[in-house]
Amino acid sequence: MKALGVVLGFVIAGVAATAHADCAAPPAVKAYLAQHPGWTVFDEAALSLDDRKLWSELHAGQCPGLASADLTGSGKTAYAVAVTTAGKDGMWQVVLIGDRSVRTLRAPSRSQTVVWATPPGELVEVQTARRVTAKHPAFVLAALESSAEAFYHADGKLQSLWISD
Repeated sequence: MKALGVVLGFVIAGVAATAHADCAAPPAVKAYLAQHPGWTVFDEAALSLDDRKLWSELHAGQCPGLASADLTGSGKTAYAVAVTTAGKDGMWQVVLIGDRSVRTLRAPSRSQTVVWATPPGELVEVQTARRVTAKHPAFVLAALESSAEAFYHADGKLQSLWISD
């Protein structure tokens, strides 16, 4: 598996939620990436053949490095963005970008990560079976065929829950 660099960026903008099959970064994401030379949006071509097939079956027409949703119900779109540096020695890092702030969600690692948006509804924590109802869409960060963590907004804060291991 290729080790690549990833940033999960939640960039707030007033755009409707959409699937991004072509991995073209919206203007707000481009502005963030301009501050990080050498990074590009992670696309399907960077996945292994097996992972590409799995991604196509589960998320046809979506970019594995770009998802968008209104996480808070405010009418503002947030973007989950997985970006990569060139080469097999890159690192994945997950950060949250929104409302003029940046927050690291995961320290840099060599684990390939994909992102997607999931609709409002019930999320179940994999270890404890704790159930949470997400009132708005959530973003999922996942290592294909491995663990997945959902990020959702509740009680005025961003929350997370391991939904697969």
